[in-house]
Amino acid sequence: MAKTPLKLGLFVRMLALCILVAGLCAALVTVAFFSYRTAVTTNRLANELAAQTYATAPVVAASLADGNEAGVARLLRVFGGLRYVTCVDIVNEGLLLASWPPPGCDLAAAAGEDRLITVPLGEGRDITYRIRVDDTLLMTPVRQETAIVASVMMLLSLIIFISLTVSFRRFVLTPLHGLRKAMQDSTPRKPVRARHIHDDEIGAIVKAYNSLVAAARLFVRRLDRSQAQLADSEKRFRELAEVSGDWFFEMDADLRLSFVADSFYDITGLTPDAVIGRRRQDIAVDANMQGAFARHIG
Repeated sequence: MAKTPLKLGLFVRMLALCILVAGLCAALVTVAFFSYRTAVTTNRLANELAAQTYATAPVVAASLADGNEAGVARLLRVFGGLRYVTCVDIVNEGLLLASWPPPGCDLAAAAGEDRLITVPLGEGRDITYRIRVDDTLLMTPVRQETAIVASVMMLLSLIIFISLTVSFRRFVLTPLHGLRKAMQDSTPRKPVRARHIHDDEIGAIVKAYNSLVAAARLFVRRLDRSQAQLADSEKRFRELAEVSGDWFFEMDADLRLSFVADSFYDITGLTPDAVIGRRRQDIAVDANMQGAFARHIG
């Protein structure tokens, strides 16, 4: 039962919150990194395709003009250096003029999506490239880098937040647990001091509690001393009353007898039950004394 507060207390809640925040931070960084790398890859793809098409367009156009389709296919092989390009077609108003690799992207059933790039050649002439790009191959490095970044960010976030949680337990929960235990173990007669660990806000609370403990101990000692002195005084008074020839008595606010010396009982023969709690006139044995009591009280 002593460990239940720890299992359901602040430490477990703080740890769960830190893990959640670490996962959220890692997810946000991962999404941002993936978006950035996707944009960079897309821009790089556009630049590389444009560079290749503009570099080969004049030679391809000249070879097509000479009817050298095999030479065009050899020229288009330069796109093979881009591993995400699966095939390239040269088209004109939907007609296939040349391709790499033959017999063309559609007949070869090459994977990927088509991107059309039209290169102007001047004098109103142009040439259109239909380049099929496999997005899976294109985005594989991006996904691999994103997975690495996500793993590293998750690990770093967990290390940071778990370190904060452990520090929270050490600097906050441990002193509070000691203070709580001291308060639970304290009794009015035996107050218990709490252990002072750190000079911080919680340490100030512990110091204030220990000051109260010291004051309580001093109060209890003074109270015990006063009670002992009172008991001694009462004992001496009763001893004096017992040896004295006079009658000593005490009355409450209603003038009822609360204490009568033992010599009274010895002389009168009355018992405490017949005296204590009654007024003086109630215990007068002589009826003629009632008038004297009345004059005495009046």
